Amino acid sequence: RRDLRGWAERPVELREITDVRYAERLNALARETFLRTGGEFTTRPWAERIGLCRDLPSASRLVGIFRAGRDDPEALLAYAWGCAHGDHAHYDDGGSTRADDYKASLMYPLIWDLVRWAKQQGCQWFDMGGVTLTTQADGDPLGGISDFKRRFSKTVVAVGAEWVLEPHPRRAALVRGLGRVATRLGVR
Repeated sequence: RRDLRGWAERPVELREITDVRYAERLNALARETFLRTGGEFTTRPWAERIGLCRDLPSASRLVGIFRAGRDDPEALLAYAWGCAHGDHAHYDDGGSTRADDYKASLMYPLIWDLVRWAKQQGCQWFDMGGVTLTTQADGDPLGGISDFKRRFSKTVVAVGAEWVLEPHPRRAALVRGLGRVATRLGVR
């Protein structure tokens, strides 16, 4: 709660994002965030996501922190996107910039807004996404994000796993070999 209290006095506003003119800025914020954590950035289809939020506000919500009194794309400092699925919702995407004149975390009010929205949609629980076993103090570039998520709850639950389906071992080996040959030939 202490991370939520002081942000309202700052010269910023939390608003829903329903205009596609923010699409380029959303990608710029995601790119900046991934650069900070060493992740691989891929462009997101923001026009479609914003349309989903506009057309199905009970299933998808995109919120942002803006500089107060401004609505130009550069006024957007941070965003978070969540999706609801009946009994639960999940945090899907988020990004932020480092604003020199704003020293508080921009993500706390955004995530709290998504949690409150999910509750209004009848969701019983909210999935924050994965966390690492390490912390920022351990030197993990993702540790800060994991620390942030842990501040909302101490409960960490395994909800899924990544599986690779290989229907036939020889066919899979052949496909991998063809992929390596294609890479060497510059086809890929």
